[in-house]
Amino acid sequence: MNLGQSIPVQNPTPAPLPFAWGTLYRHANPDGSRKRCVNCVFWVPSNHQCSLHEASVQVDDQDTCGYHIFGEPADNWNMFSGIQHVKPELSGLRDAGSGVSCANCKFYQVVDQTSGLCRAVAAKNGQPPQPVESLGWCARYQGMAIGG
Repeated sequence: MNLGQSIPVQNPTPAPLPFAWGTLYRHANPDGSRKRCVNCVFWVPSNHQCSLHEASVQVDDQDTCGYHIFGEPADNWNMFSGIQHVKPELSGLRDAGSGVSCANCKFYQVVDQTSGLCRAVAAKNGQPPQPVESLGWCARYQGMAIGG
């Protein structure tokens, strides 16, 4: 065995893109708003907390995460029996500004006012683009580059 011998370099095959179901894809909010904690059932505005995260995690109305469920925010902190809290790194907790949606993602291509194509998710044939709703959202979201 020659430890100094070089190993031939192989060109790695790129990983396949995920399908929408594997990216926590969420359909558009029924009221036409973008996804933010201010319109999520898990957010507790009086405490600046989210029932899905540890009580020590401060969450404000301009944040969002991959577990967003549209609805009225909670009046009180809820403990869900048997469910552990999610760490922000896992939930994707982030500042959402005016809200996140496919329409303000760098992978989105407009088709019409309510729909478009996502270049970061595979369609049924395993290749991009995947049709999406303009006000949908998924964990592959990346905001537009400044100036882009």
